[in-house]
Amino acid sequence: MILRRFTKHITDQNWFAVGLDVIVVVVGIFLGMQVTDWNEQRKEKILHQLYIERLSRDINIDLSSAKARGNYFKKVKAYGEKALSYLDQPSEIRQPSSEILVAFLLASSKWDNNYTQITYDELKSTGRVHLIGNSEISDLVSTYYEATNLRKNDAISDQDYFKRIRSIIRAEWQKLVFDGCEEVDSVIRSSLKLKESCNVELDTILVNTLMKEIESQPKLKSELIFKISQLRYNISLFEEQVFASENVLNTLLVKSK
Repeated sequence: MILRRFTKHITDQNWFAVGLDVIVVVVGIFLGMQVTDWNEQRKEKILHQLYIERLSRDINIDLSSAKARGNYFKKVKAYGEKALSYLDQPSEIRQPSSEILVAFLLASSKWDNNYTQITYDELKSTGRVHLIGNSEISDLVSTYYEATNLRKNDAISDQDYFKRIRSIIRAEWQKLVFDGCEEVDSVIRSSLKLKESCNVELDTILVNTLMKEIESQPKLKSELIFKISQLRYNISLFEEQVFASENVLNTLLVKSK
């Protein structure tokens, strides 16, 4: 319709009307581009908020996980130190007990280290990293995940003590100890926790038999010492992770507003 009217105005040499038609068309195109640009900006703003919320949720999971693992392995280390104190005693004054046997077993506790970066991986694979904010925010989040992966890979995983102690204590007795001393702290996301009070009573004859077997292992003490050292280092990694997660969360909260 506009084209027909525009052609007629040219045929009639009505140049004023031609100019008016051109202005109408240009203004229409400009307004259309502005509306499209506004819609794109609105969509990006919605996506920005969505990704900030998802990133914050992922990093909050990292934070909770690092805190839980740090607390868990501090208790594991305490059990290891208790078992080591027993081995440091002269053999003639050692007093085997259920409590000591439990300490040797719990010192072997494991909880695999893992972190969540589903949202960040999605942003990278779709080329949408820019949607989380300016270069300062993008660089901060990128550095966070690089450092988190390094900490995950740097965590020491020692199998020697784990294999030795769990080869001595039969599976059904191990289950009895872990059922009495360990609990799941979360239904939604499995989180291990060692109870403050752990009272597991085992048969005295069984305890004495197992403790003799444990004490007869020439390499066990050195493996336990390394295990405690490993735990100390890994706990420091969890503490670093807590600090890093809190720092990124606070920055996202402030900068994304």
